[in-house]
Amino acid sequence: MKHLAPTLAVLACVAVPAMGAEDFTVKVGGIVQARALFGNYATNADGDNYDMLRSQNGNAEYARFGIRRARIAMSAKTSDGWSGNVTVRAGEPNNLAATETSSAVQLYYAYVGRAFKTGEIEHEIKLGLDKSFNNEAAISSSTLIFPSDRVTGNVSDSFGARSPGIAYRLSHEYVRFGVDLQNNTSADKTTIAGPAGNEANRQNGTRTSARIEGGLLPAKKLESFAGAPGHHAIIGFEAARNGDAYTAANARTTTVIVGPDFQYHLDGLSFLAEYRLRTQDATAVSATTTDTTRKEARFWSATAAYAVPLEAGIVIEPGLRVQRADQISGDPTVAANSAASKSPDLYPNGEFGKDGGVSGTEWGVVFNTYWNGHKNKTQVAFNQARALNDEGLARFVTVQHQVLF
Repeated sequence: MKHLAPTLAVLACVAVPAMGAEDFTVKVGGIVQARALFGNYATNADGDNYDMLRSQNGNAEYARFGIRRARIAMSAKTSDGWSGNVTVRAGEPNNLAATETSSAVQLYYAYVGRAFKTGEIEHEIKLGLDKSFNNEAAISSSTLIFPSDRVTGNVSDSFGARSPGIAYRLSHEYVRFGVDLQNNTSADKTTIAGPAGNEANRQNGTRTSARIEGGLLPAKKLESFAGAPGHHAIIGFEAARNGDAYTAANARTTTVIVGPDFQYHLDGLSFLAEYRLRTQDATAVSATTTDTTRKEARFWSATAAYAVPLEAGIVIEPGLRVQRADQISGDPTVAANSAASKSPDLYPNGEFGKDGGVSGTEWGVVFNTYWNGHKNKTQVAFNQARALNDEGLARFVTVQHQVLF
């Protein structure tokens, strides 16, 4: 066993040219986003000091350093359409939220696929661990205008959006379409059968999703086109259903996420607007009853930036973003003015509204410098968020540098 790892490493090195001889093209790449947060300041629901990095009352340090994203990917393709991808990452974000322990390396993507054409339409079928086709997945995170994700993107990328499954993609010059069938997010494996007498032997559900987009489509979608000349206009709509997920003993939840989006690019201008509605039907199962409660949450985001090429060969880009999350108004289990109706922690896990019942509005400004497009760029952003129903406030400055290889 002690010689297994070195042996596999040698075989892998030998296999690369061998695969090339069999018409395989193998690529290795990665991304590193190193970040610093400055001036971290927040207040809780009562207006007292709040540590936004640790999600507790008190004061956060004014400077916090970490790694926002670190990934290594290997992909392979053949000339007749076969493909595969393996991507690993470290915990993201790493040490941005006061977590001092080391982050475990995680398998992020692992799938195989086959693409083929019929006339002007390309079809692709994929099997394995991948993201479902949604707007967040369609736009590479390396091309974001801000160093943080859109709240609407986080919603699309939730409730099992990256899970093992099977996928179909259709691509045309003016239309793209995709459907996915994946595992759902069931966390309780001992009570799927349900109690005797009511919903006995109930079947665990799956996650299904679909997206269609059309217009003047780019070859590859970017959030910022970094000053590249061109004209694109894209209208999209997506829907996802994480059905009958058993999240606890005798409890199951079905989550539906739907919404439209619009993207526009004209030379230096990049603009993106999204809206997402999320409904959750939570059912408490007993031997005699199945009581279901519906919760609704709404999210929207609008981001714009304008890139200006300079004579030195670099590109500068100022940008603006406004977004809102409301996970309280449509929740009948939350009483008005109760503790549950307040959002003291506006940035759980380092992103606005990503988890928990965050309800509030965020605005931000950013200044990007592209030293070599998205392969080498520096981002400086200021963000501030206010809670919807209380005195919760958070603001900070982010400095992030990205190297993509």
